[in-house]
Amino acid sequence: MKRILPIVALILILCLTLTLASSASTEVLYTQNSHVSMWKITSRITASEGNIMYLLGSLSVSEKSIFPLENQLEKVYEECSKIVVETDISKTTQDQTVTALLKYGLLSKTTIDKVLTKEQYTKADNLIKKYTLNKKSLSAYKSFMPWVIDSLIANLAFSNSQNFIQNPVTSYFLEKAKKDGKSIVELESPNSQLKRLSSMSYSLQGAMLENTIMFAEKGPETVKNATELWKDGDIEGLNELYTFYKGSQAAAYNTFLIEKNKKVCEYIIKCLKSGGKYFTITDISMLTGKSGIINMLKEKGYKVEQQ
Repeated sequence: MKRILPIVALILILCLTLTLASSASTEVLYTQNSHVSMWKITSRITASEGNIMYLLGSLSVSEKSIFPLENQLEKVYEECSKIVVETDISKTTQDQTVTALLKYGLLSKTTIDKVLTKEQYTKADNLIKKYTLNKKSLSAYKSFMPWVIDSLIANLAFSNSQNFIQNPVTSYFLEKAKKDGKSIVELESPNSQLKRLSSMSYSLQGAMLENTIMFAEKGPETVKNATELWKDGDIEGLNELYTFYKGSQAAAYNTFLIEKNKKVCEYIIKCLKSGGKYFTITDISMLTGKSGIINMLKEKGYKVEQQ
């Protein structure tokens, strides 16, 4: 029973993380900037006004000031018949989340203190104690993989502020699409996402946890900067802000990200070949840099224009 209680507590927190759909029911007023964090993808060979992919980068956490959204984003949403997202987590029940967590989130024949570095463990432990009311320690979650602790800390750190919203843009357009009866396409299921995370090496999971810890330690200022850069469409600034990986960690994460980005890139190309107008929303980190989706599409000969 002592082992079950921490698991239940963690599951409740993670369920909150996975099902948080920021209402984003802010009244939409319209402003204009020179650029937004959205790109228009067309084929250089068979360019057609009826054959377009719009690619919008999203933030996992932002300030509420991200709303109201640009009028341009609203217009693109209205003209597209299909909304494409990484995954629609709102469809997943709590029971399904619990089952997936226990299937893909538990360590085998080891504990979290054995797979994290001493520094990673200490920092994660301090943050969990800081953000939980009963000062629960990391040892309470010793049977879980680093990616689970990563999700836990991210939720604890960024759900405590009333000024922050989790997955604001994705949640906003998903809710809007459901109300409007638009077709919603998932690039992968929640189970697939968790399976992919659990297949990563413990060292890479630890590096991702360390990245989240650094982001959390920087606190409100980092979220504020990210929000402003996103609203300005400053892709280079966002890339620099989110890049904490160094050396072998950077190489390992880059390999992981490339494989993920290739799948999204292949789907985008498939849509462009089949015709129609698509509005795809994916994490901004998947778009940036040499390994990003934007560069991949350019290298394959597609026309990519920031809006």
